[in-house]
Amino acid sequence: MPVSDPAGSAGNQRILLLTAVIIAAVICAAMIYWLNPSSAPVASAVADRAGATTTAAAVVASPASAAASLQTQAWPPMLQGTVAPGLPVDAQGQLEHKRDVRDFFDYFLTAQSVLTPARMDALVGQQIKAQLDGKPAESQAAALWKSYGAYLQALTQLAGTAGNGVSAIAADGATDSLTAANAVRLQSFIEQRAALRQRFLAEWSGSFFGEEDQAMLAFVARARIAQDKTLSDAERKRRLQEIEQNLPPGEHAIEQQQKQQEQWFAAVDQMRQQNLPPEAMWSEIAKLKGADFADRFVVQEQQNHAWQANYDQYAVQRSQIEAQDLSPQDQQAQIEQVRTKFFPKTSDGLRAAGLDQIAQLKH
Repeated sequence: MPVSDPAGSAGNQRILLLTAVIIAAVICAAMIYWLNPSSAPVASAVADRAGATTTAAAVVASPASAAASLQTQAWPPMLQGTVAPGLPVDAQGQLEHKRDVRDFFDYFLTAQSVLTPARMDALVGQQIKAQLDGKPAESQAAALWKSYGAYLQALTQLAGTAGNGVSAIAADGATDSLTAANAVRLQSFIEQRAALRQRFLAEWSGSFFGEEDQAMLAFVARARIAQDKTLSDAERKRRLQEIEQNLPPGEHAIEQQQKQQEQWFAAVDQMRQQNLPPEAMWSEIAKLKGADFADRFVVQEQQNHAWQANYDQYAVQRSQIEAQDLSPQDQQAQIEQVRTKFFPKTSDGLRAAGLDQIAQLKH
């Protein structure tokens, strides 16, 4: 993503780190879901552990829709064993202006890495029909899906335009990592993005992104306050409290959840740095999350160690292939062949490919 940044290489490092974080988040989504099913809508790894195959149909709302699924599009591997969010409809059969509609679209977009645009459109259209067949909401949802896709394409172009403030976003979300100039650039980007949302989504813009936009503007406002050296401590505190009071109710709960997650991840990182044996780690996790969670966590941790050891062996062979004088096509073909050898499961192969991309970004 070619974004210019007056901060130079530091800004570029933030872009790479943010991109890597996004890729890693996708890779780890299944594990997070398994450890805490309420934390994510998609569990790509659950299907593999349950013995599901890549041809299994999705779990859908009714036998009729399941039959439709079997007769049309094959369900993407990362969505197998999961349920598409429901589309909200009012008493008259009209599509309700709720965030749930975006959640439905975003659910399918998690599979965009393995689906062509045509297959994605067919799959989403099929599932819209399965849920809304015969209701006015069916055509409304189909038209909105097209508008949402056009918006996302325009957003990609906007984010890649030189001079936008995307590179100013720190991966850790800390306001003190934004300079005053970058905070201004970021707010400019947010305003341009809002204009795109209004252009493509019109009255749906608020339903899809209202609270998210408000939270992002609050983030920028906090950064500006943190950078303002003319403020006294008391005035800074007052302004920050004012921002907190104006956040939507749901955002307070989200921020609290984020703080709890940060504390949890910090505790896990500390345990890993101490290199605790499984029994000691189980004891510490049980104190924080309970015995059942500790059982699952320790098993998952052991599986992760085994998976990482397998990936390290694969990476050695991948590097050997990269060191050879091969055409890009032959190199990619050999790497994919070796990757399939080490990771026969589709979900594991996708995870390894994602880590390969992160490795490329770091170089």
